[in-house]
Amino acid sequence: MAFVSGAIAEGGVVLVNCFAGQNRSGAVLLAWLMTHTETGMDARGAKAHLRSIEAMSLNNSSLERCALVVAGDPETVAFPRDWLLPLSGRPRRPRCAPKEEEE
Repeated sequence: MAFVSGAIAEGGVVLVNCFAGQNRSGAVLLAWLMTHTETGMDARGAKAHLRSIEAMSLNNSSLERCALVVAGDPETVAFPRDWLLPLSGRPRRPRCAPKEEEE
């Protein structure tokens, strides 16, 4: 989102797109619209704006909910615990043996 903000601040434009241009793109744009108070959009207004551009945007409720949590929407429930990965379940990066110096 920082990239989008920087580009717009410098007078540029940004293309946000995923394969279908509906859910992942919509989630990023929803979060951006809501975190920038100068747009004056709440969750419903931002979603309506996105759907006026792409009618099928944000049809994945999980991604929409994630964007609302990221944006800090007060109507969204607390951060869902099922989105967290336990550290014990994370694969460990293999450790390399120290390289021996040649004499």
